Amino acid sequence: MKYPVGVIGLGLLAAVCSAAAAQDEKKTQDRKEQAPSVRDSRLISSSATVEAIDHKKRMITLRGPQGDKITFRVDDQVKNLPQVKVGDKIVVDYLETIAIQVVKPGESEAEQETVVESAEPGEKPAVAVVEKTSVTATIEKIDRTMPSITLRIPDGTLVTLKVRHPERLKLVKIGDELKITFEKAVVVAVEPATKSAR
Repeated sequence: MKYPVGVIGLGLLAAVCSAAAAQDEKKTQDRKEQAPSVRDSRLISSSATVEAIDHKKRMITLRGPQGDKITFRVDDQVKNLPQVKVGDKIVVDYLETIAIQVVKPGESEAEQETVVESAEPGEKPAVAVVEKTSVTATIEKIDRTMPSITLRIPDGTLVTLKVRHPERLKLVKIGDELKITFEKAVVVAVEPATKSAR
């Protein structure tokens, strides 16, 4: 399984230390009573043009704003696929969330689930997909001069990332395990080809 490790590098790895810092604000509590955690979200909007479509096989090819193409199978829960045609604009808006929590060793394992909600019959095809992936990473190295932190993800890969708030590195240590949950809620809707993409 591949994990969206690059997403953490978008400043969100700072949340690892932010999570630990949250515990610093509650000095009267024992660290084991409430594991430090944090959530960070961002809204991403994109659009694509339908390049090809096979209604029978439910296969569709989209061209993104940069000209890149991708072909995928449309989920059966998208009810009105016959309304989609070559040249239609597909607008994709999704909320990407990362939650990071310090956990006890062996407490969390990788897991993934997908929840789908689709449009009512007679409406333009639309589907909301919520995909959640949780993985556990172990802190292998802390470099306070960079400053950076090196994580080992489940497939054994080591990932070194910069930390935004170096003063918070003192709140985590080598060997700490972090439960990292990625949530992606995707909304796909079809616009008439005459409308401009967002």
